[in-house]
Amino acid sequence: MNLIYNLKSILVQTKYTVYDMEQIKQLAPHLSNWIDIVLETDTHMICFKDIWTWNNLTPEILNSYLYGSEQINSTINSYINTGKKYIFVLLVKNTHFNFNNKILNQKYIHIIKKFNQNKLMKEISYFLYSNNIYFYEEDDSVIMLE
Repeated sequence: MNLIYNLKSILVQTKYTVYDMEQIKQLAPHLSNWIDIVLETDTHMICFKDIWTWNNLTPEILNSYLYGSEQINSTINSYINTGKKYIFVLLVKNTHFNFNNKILNQKYIHIIKKFNQNKLMKEISYFLYSNNIYFYEEDDSVIMLE
C-alpha cells in the first residue's frame, strides 16, 4: 500500500492539522518538492518525505536537506513569522553511506530507516510519542503504543 496514504491515516489520529500534497502545493508551493505530508503542531511543522518508496537517499539529497532546513528555519521562517520550527523527517529503507543522526537532529532533520513498512510506521509512532505527540481514539482517549 502507499506509504503516504498509510502515514496520513496515522497522523490524523493525533488531532493536529495534517496537510497532504495538494494542500502543500496551495499553501507553500516552494516546499512541494521537499515534502509529501506535514503535521502541524502548536510548535512545529513536521515535514515527512517519502524516500522509502524509491530507496534513493544519496549524500547529495541529504546535503540538500541540510542546506534547506537551515534556510527554512532561519530566513523563510522569520519572514513568515510563524514561530514554528520545521522538522524534516526522511523515511528511508536503507542507505549505503554513514550519517550522524546527532548532527542531523541539531539541524532539524531526522532519518527513520526501516526495511519493512509496518516497522517503519511503528518507528514513526515512537518518534511522534518521543516528541509528545499522541494518537487518540474517536472518543478522545489516548491510544497507547505497545
